[in-house]
Amino acid sequence: MTSPERLIKLLKYVIAIAIIVVIVGLYLWSYTINAKTEKPEGCEDVSCSGCAVDNCATRR
Repeated sequence: MTSPERLIKLLKYVIAIAIIVVIVGLYLWSYTINAKTEKPEGCEDVSCSGCAVDNCATRR
């Protein structure tokens, strides 16, 4: 394999890794921004007993 072919193959891997890093970084950034967002006024804890969903986070 010649040098330009190796460089192109390596560049494909670098671009793929960079895309994955950017996607994970955007996810982490949006997660932390969302965690810092305050609840709007008027939003209270919901207490429900109307549905039969056993794994609902509200009913725990």
